[in-house]
Amino acid sequence: MDIDERVAIEVMGWESIDYPIRGWLTKKPCTLMDLMRVENWQPSKRIDQAWMIFEQLEEDWQLNAVGGKYMLWQEKTLGPWADTAPMAICLASLKAKEK
Repeated sequence: MDIDERVAIEVMGWESIDYPIRGWLTKKPCTLMDLMRVENWQPSKRIDQAWMIFEQLEEDWQLNAVGGKYMLWQEKTLGPWADTAPMAICLASLKAKEK
């Protein structure tokens, strides 16, 4: 399972579906507008989708950039460093769910 799939399931709470499209069921009950195609869900690469994840974080996280690397942190937790802000958000969100 790649990081985008893990974020969809573990952070966003979405369900994988195969019909009418291969994608993610983003809420229940749903309409076609509530389906996200698998190939369109790339929060580890797309900052607009990464911000959706950032908004799901329950605690007050901050995003820092140092020397071309990115990390999220909050009062008692440091997230992993990443090469991009979207990846840092994804990694921190998964770490936050481990608590």
